[in-house]
Amino acid sequence: MALRWTVPLQRRAVEVELCCVRARGFLAAAAESLAPPMPVADAPADVRARLELVRGMLTGASDGLALAACSMEAAELFAVRAAAANPIRPFPSVQHITDGDHPAAAAAARLALILFQSARPCTEQACTCVEWCRAHLRTAESLLAVPALPGVDGILDGEHFNALHDAVEAALNLTKFGAVLAITAHWLVR
Repeated sequence: MALRWTVPLQRRAVEVELCCVRARGFLAAAAESLAPPMPVADAPADVRARLELVRGMLTGASDGLALAACSMEAAELFAVRAAAANPIRPFPSVQHITDGDHPAAAAAARLALILFQSARPCTEQACTCVEWCRAHLRTAESLLAVPALPGVDGILDGEHFNALHDAVEAALNLTKFGAVLAITAHWLVR
């Protein structure tokens, strides 16, 4: 029998896992779409269309990562209060949650929460990387929107898109790590 306070934790674990896995998928697709070469001068309309698709993927990834990070924090805040004898006097941290009458369930829940604590900074950093990418993508789209802008080919060269691709790859790697921790946390509390 599960502890009452672990049921909401189980729900959050499912939500976090789904958000991380979905964000990982969006970022993998975005990285593939940004893979070199990205010929700006050859077909600006094609580049704009590709960038629009990538923008949608990055928006989906950002939404998922932000929700995952918030859900991890919410699970921890709820657990330290709900597991306490008096919710007005919560445990100081996840590590202080006692075993009670169900030591195995409490230990698994504690470990899942510790995994969330480890995954949250990765998820937040991945979200920051994605936001950086979105800002640079908006800049590129704005420059490409002006027909025959002098010097746009020099500004939006392969290096710009390689940097954007590398940043998406960095966010993807952070998201993969966070997703593994989230999947493990979900497995522990199911």
